[in-house]
Amino acid sequence: MNKPITIGRNPDSVIYVSEDYDIVSNDHAEITQQGVEIVYTDHSSNGTIINGQKIQGRSVNIYRGDKIVLAGVYELRWSEIEPLITPIGRPTVARNIRGDVNSPSDGQQRFSANSRPTDLYANRNASKPQQQPAFVEQPKINESEPLEYLGRQAQSRRVEQELAKWNWGAFYFGWIWGVFNKVYISLLQLVVLLVSTITLFIGLGVISPVFSLISLGISIWLGLKGSSMAWNNDAYNGFDHFLSSRHAWNVAAAIFFGVTIFLILISLLFLLM
Repeated sequence: MNKPITIGRNPDSVIYVSEDYDIVSNDHAEITQQGVEIVYTDHSSNGTIINGQKIQGRSVNIYRGDKIVLAGVYELRWSEIEPLITPIGRPTVARNIRGDVNSPSDGQQRFSANSRPTDLYANRNASKPQQQPAFVEQPKINESEPLEYLGRQAQSRRVEQELAKWNWGAFYFGWIWGVFNKVYISLLQLVVLLVSTITLFIGLGVISPVFSLISLGISIWLGLKGSSMAWNNDAYNGFDHFLSSRHAWNVAAAIFFGVTIFLILISLLFLLM
């Protein structure tokens, strides 16, 4: 195998992942064959779970039969990998995902890249009770856990709950928030504000309150539905990006709201003096 096996949502990837799995990165990972070892390298923002253990931004050896789940949502099957790997006949010593050398103390027994190290010792340990390694255990479903640790149903529920939350940034900044978050229908609010300004200039200020109410209604609508609309319009690179963006806008809204209240209080004080 001369070239790495690239994996991700990039259409040019050797193993292409559907756009439906939107938290899988465009260039999520790659697999290379280094002599007799098969090496998985993660490049993603949401990581990869291999046999229950998350890796991110690093390389580990993998073995046939390992369970590889991209971003916790897309299982990479060996039927996709094996046709792209050069068959290995020469045995070697490799390390597993925890970095342990998988060879007996006498150094005589070895395994190839197409064999899992545990298979070599199956007969030796047949009389011993088999215990599942701690790192293989899947985390319990918990709403506070990182998204990539949840199962697909729990993950969907978590995303839906976050998208349904009130968005203060969208409510306070309105169409400005909409432009930066790909909710361009929010520009209707800008049109309403322009029409309201024009009515003042042409002496129809009596109807300006109507446009103000319409603008407020749009702000409320964005506060309620803005997050889900932005998510559906692919405004974010993933769930973590969405959370950090919403937090930043909410903080900005809180700051501006506080400044507005401060200025109003100062103005009232001057009027009363």
